[in-house]
Parts: sequence; structure tokens; C-alpha cells
Amino acid sequence: MLRLLNVRRAIQNGLLGLAIVFVLVSGCGTPPECKIFGQVYVDEKPAEGVYVVFYAGGTTDTKTPASAAARTDATGMFESRVLKPGTYVITAFWPSVTITEGEAIEGADQFKGRYRNLHTPVMSYELGPGNNTLPQLKLSLQR
Repeated sequence: MLRLLNVRRAIQNGLLGLAIVFVLVSGCGTPPECKIFGQVYVDEKPAEGVYVVFYAGGTTDTKTPASAAARTDATGMFESRVLKPGTYVITAFWPSVTITEGEAIEGADQFKGRYRNLHTPVMSYELGPGNNTLPQLKLSLQR
């Protein structure tokens, strides 16, 4: 009787191990993530330090948390990723930066909130699985 229980336990453990391997290999059926690449220009020049924020589902609900965000480098380039394909509303803000004792302190949005509004976003974009390159985001400090 004890031997029979040990055989059953070994079979169950083996099946559990196979199930775990199957799930890991198959990826649980989740869609591939969407990588996002883009560049931000402010008044015709690449802009460093602009935050680009992505909201899923084309939402205009201001209580919706962001799905992803990125900060531009010295060439205005950014890279981010979201977990699911779909339509995303894209906003942006550009904090002023003050260097105090070697520490960068971010301040007020230089765009004065103009590109942070979900009702009038920078753009809405359909992201697909894999790599997505956005059109250039052309912003301005001028009204």
C-alpha cells in the first residue's frame, strides 16, 4: 500500500512538473509586449528630459493610471514598453531642472500643462505587438 502511494505521488509530481514546463514554454498565451521608440522635438530641436506618458484604451479618465512612461535623452529619443497591443493616449510634460549642490531638482512643467491633458493629448496611437516607432512628437513652448 505504501509503495502504491509513492508511485501515485511520483506520477502526480511528474505531471505537475510537466505542467509547469508547458506553462513556462507556452508563455500562458499572453501576447508579446509592445516596445515603443520615439523622439521629441521642442520648437524644432531635440529635447532632453521630456517625459512621455502612455495611457491604455484611449482613455480620457484622469483617474486612470499610466500604462508606461519614458524620459527623453540628449537627442530627444525615448524608449518604453507596454504589455498589451491597443490604442494608447500619449501625453507629455517637461519639468524645469535646477542643479543644486550637484543634485538635479525637477520643477514646474515648462509646457504649463498644455500637453498633459487626456482630453487633448499629444496624440493617440495604435500600438501593435513587437517594435513600434512613433511619428516625431513636435511640441512647442509657444502657445
